[in-house]
Amino acid sequence: ALPLLDANPQPESIGVIGAGPAGLSFACQMARRGYPVTVYEAAPEPGGMLRYGIPEYRLPKSVRDGEIQRILDLGVDLRLNTRIGQDVTLAELYTRHSRLFLGIGAQLGRSLRIPGEEGPGVWTGVEYLNRMNNAREVAVGDRAAIIGGGNSAINAARVTRRAGAEVFLLYRRTREEMPAIDTEIEDALQEDVNIEYLATPREILREGGRIRAIRVQKMQLARPDKSGRRRPVPVAGAEYVLPVDTVIAAISQEPVWDNLGDLNPRGTWMECDTTGQVDARLWAGGDVLGLGIASRAIAQGWQAAEAMHAQLHGLATTAPPRGPAITADHIRLDYYAEH
Repeated sequence: ALPLLDANPQPESIGVIGAGPAGLSFACQMARRGYPVTVYEAAPEPGGMLRYGIPEYRLPKSVRDGEIQRILDLGVDLRLNTRIGQDVTLAELYTRHSRLFLGIGAQLGRSLRIPGEEGPGVWTGVEYLNRMNNAREVAVGDRAAIIGGGNSAINAARVTRRAGAEVFLLYRRTREEMPAIDTEIEDALQEDVNIEYLATPREILREGGRIRAIRVQKMQLARPDKSGRRRPVPVAGAEYVLPVDTVIAAISQEPVWDNLGDLNPRGTWMECDTTGQVDARLWAGGDVLGLGIASRAIAQGWQAAEAMHAQLHGLATTAPPRGPAITADHIRLDYYAEH
């Protein structure tokens, strides 16, 4: 069992929107301090992208579910299949709870916006990984094209290889600019994922409605753009046709702001201070603040709990202590079988 940080129950009720890594981390830390915490989750199971986006070969179900259960054992009230704006309104949550935490993640995959995209055989990375992680098989055929260079694209590529298809991952820049974790890229290459750099899709070609190929534009790098990476531009007249049966667009994703009323930000992402505080009664964390890895979302949930508790008790907020460096002798390398 997780140790309590305060044995005395706190009077303030805390509401959490979203049972992903940020929301669960926040709920855990507030429950350990004695707060009554209720988590509202739209999906039928908790975990967010840990359940619906990360393949089991990277995060075993038993480990994920065990960690979630340890949080629930603290007395956290989990309410599944509960959509904000439909099953309960945001105004009701503000009435029920003293403070709220927003951790809805980024569940909406972006489309390619190219000819031929509409129709069967095209998936966003979010949709595809969700189905594959929950035993809802996708008929990918013999050859699949994955579009993107982030961790979700690599996950989709490796899952598709495990489904038996030949995989072509198209990325419009070079490996140097690729945002995916380098070891994940190496693992994908070891698993015979074909990575085609400086390549972007221009059109999905169909026959009788079914995908037969994808038209690919070769790119070259120009001066850096706002991201600091060199901007890809088309090479005139350099196109080729790649025969595939399925196309998975794992180019990016964003939060779904429907039914969240005044919480809908001016841009794509929620704005907050350095502790995650949005306004006097609301904190946020995870992908709703910008795409990142699960460990960052967990840290943001912890940080928000520290700040909220400090506010409720009139305490000064302090910078989190810097922990010791984690070296190989501190890691349990015996968990996985040798390959």
